[in-house]
Amino acid sequence: MIRTLTLLVLAGSLAIGCKPTVRTADQNQKPAQQEQAAQQEPAAPQEQAADPSNSLVDVNSTNQDYNILQPWEKETPGSNSTRGIYLGNNLVLCNGKAADAATYVELALPDGSRTVTAKVLRFDPDLRLALLTLEHEEDADFFADRTPMQVGEPLRIGDTAEFAGLIQGIKPVHAGLTVESADAPGMPRLNLHAERSLPDGAGMGCPVVKDGKLVAMSVSYRAQNQMLGCINAELISRFLNQKENAGVPMVGFSLIELKDPVFRKYLKIDDPKAGGLYVNKVEPSGAAAEAGMKEGDVLTAIEGIAIDNTGRCVHPVYGPLPATCLLNSYKPVGETLKLSLLRDGQPVEITLPLNRDAAEKSLVREMQPGERPRYIMWGGLLFQPVTDEFLQAIRERAQDSLPLSLAGIEENEDTYRKEGRRELVVLSLVVPTPATLGYDNARFNLVTKVNGKDVHDFAEFAKLIDEPTPNGLVSISLNKAPYEIYLSAQAVQGSNDLIRRQAIPRLRYVGGEEEQK
Repeated sequence: MIRTLTLLVLAGSLAIGCKPTVRTADQNQKPAQQEQAAQQEPAAPQEQAADPSNSLVDVNSTNQDYNILQPWEKETPGSNSTRGIYLGNNLVLCNGKAADAATYVELALPDGSRTVTAKVLRFDPDLRLALLTLEHEEDADFFADRTPMQVGEPLRIGDTAEFAGLIQGIKPVHAGLTVESADAPGMPRLNLHAERSLPDGAGMGCPVVKDGKLVAMSVSYRAQNQMLGCINAELISRFLNQKENAGVPMVGFSLIELKDPVFRKYLKIDDPKAGGLYVNKVEPSGAAAEAGMKEGDVLTAIEGIAIDNTGRCVHPVYGPLPATCLLNSYKPVGETLKLSLLRDGQPVEITLPLNRDAAEKSLVREMQPGERPRYIMWGGLLFQPVTDEFLQAIRERAQDSLPLSLAGIEENEDTYRKEGRRELVVLSLVVPTPATLGYDNARFNLVTKVNGKDVHDFAEFAKLIDEPTPNGLVSISLNKAPYEIYLSAQAVQGSNDLIRRQAIPRLRYVGGEEEQK
């Protein structure tokens, strides 16, 4: 039987081998047939899809932010390198760290053959994305051999896709990916498991592709379990469609879990399986207050998505996530969210406008990336407006705590606002000079008055300390001991001259102006 099968296979091989080739067949054709065959167009070769790895460029940047606690100088410069994805029209999408406080940005071909200067068009620190373009239009041929990518549909749990990267900037590498889960380190992020180990730099802005389109961008890679962390196409599209650095919504209220059964009974939540989160604070200047939310409400659903008894929602794209994540990421700034509440045990529906009023109108505001901090060095006393970045810098220096004079500053915003303050001013540093003798322990106190006049914001403070007084003394009132300090205007001027010559050339920056005093 085996021998018979062998003979059949051999006979088939001989038959194939004796089949006329195309050239032999042409020779046996009649002249008319030969002429007709010669006139036929050759079959067009099948076009191959462009390799998505060919969309990659390198993004190199020098980053140098200001020193918040010594605002007249900058920190030591650092450098960042990441991948960028070419989108066409001279636009490159990359990880936001390349643009954060960047003083110089360049694009490089992955093989290192060419570099060009770039500039940042848009940077969103919440989404961790940046959009770059060329600094000089004459460098447009830099992208001549790059393949632009279009953004596709968002990935969902269980979907498959393909990683596209490069080894040593030259050799394309691809690997299958499966979306396994999602988490929320601020904004939602997908976790994709790779079918094999990925190369170095896999988590540095490489494209994840499906059907030839960009469906995610890598932001991290854990080699031990081959897990790729990615920003989904949903958030990428949102970022690209923004007209400016809109940021993410700031809803203007805070929530706590409802685990205590006694507390649940007090709130008239009788069902032990009923979910929700307790509204323990509503910012008076935020969207929640505008929508009519009140402290003591219980948030039970977001856009009809119920909150379970662990404080989580099932996001239609990412699956189970903390409900607070949906508030910031479900829709962009400019849209609205429908919230379901319980108030005194009765259901209430409100429409929440998605804006950033809670942050922009806060007395303790956020600084923009790379923003120059405002300050006044006055006779050896350093005054600054209180910002999120300032408080964070203090906490980092003091093992995550604030001095007693600043403790609770964020919780007491309502009180300060009722006093008419638009901004808080702090005495943050005391440099020993002839003008500051005896005031070494006065730092980290809030300034309330200058010469008996209320201080409502930093610009007003700058004007008040320059106003002449009949006796040449300037009094500054503080919220804690020593409560009142007095400085001679003449001693201040002498100390200013000394400080300017020896240490700090620019003694003040109030904002928007380049004055030097």
